[in-house]
Amino acid sequence: MKRVLKWLSVALLVLLVLPPLVWVLGVRHAAMSWGASATECSQPLAGDELIPNPERQTTRGIFIAAAPEAVFPWVAQMGAGRAAFYSHDWFETNLVGCPLVNGERIVEAWQTKPGDIVRMCPEGSGPPMVYVVKEVTPPSAWVIAIEDKGAPVTTWAFDLRREGTGTRLLVRNRTGVAQFWQELIEPGVALMEHGMLEGLKARAERSRPDAVSQRTP
Repeated sequence: MKRVLKWLSVALLVLLVLPPLVWVLGVRHAAMSWGASATECSQPLAGDELIPNPERQTTRGIFIAAAPEAVFPWVAQMGAGRAAFYSHDWFETNLVGCPLVNGERIVEAWQTKPGDIVRMCPEGSGPPMVYVVKEVTPPSAWVIAIEDKGAPVTTWAFDLRREGTGTRLLVRNRTGVAQFWQELIEPGVALMEHGMLEGLKARAERSRPDAVSQRTP
């Protein structure tokens, strides 16, 4: 019986320690720069000036076979109560407790402007994370930030660059003061952002610039 308990204890310890260890040693670096080259990770992007010396930064990217003018409206309407984030429904609703419905069309009434509030979840559900829109520069930049007493402490920037007939979309998170809890949720953030980039790509590539709905949601 003692041997069984001993091996059960060892197995439990492995299950608790192994996933974080694999994340830190083998997956974390790749996940934090998924889809982005070393040059893209080090070059300045839109919104960097809001937190000039970040304690923590991630840069992820994707190529979209659509012009920036066709991609930007999908980006600029993100947020709870608008088009959501085009990511994994099962993850956001079941694991995070954030019931979102991803938009499938561009809606003029959802397009954000500087000063607008962007919520990660509907009010009363999920983490109470609220961003403020800091920059809307079509078709090249959309930047939002979490603020503390009016000063940005975390930024989420979307930088769109023309590449041939398509768009190179780079997404960067910068944090002024790193917190331990950010490391704990980083695998979930990486999963959500991967789904978001793929969702943006799918919608922009199947849409047309003239397929813009003027209807109020």
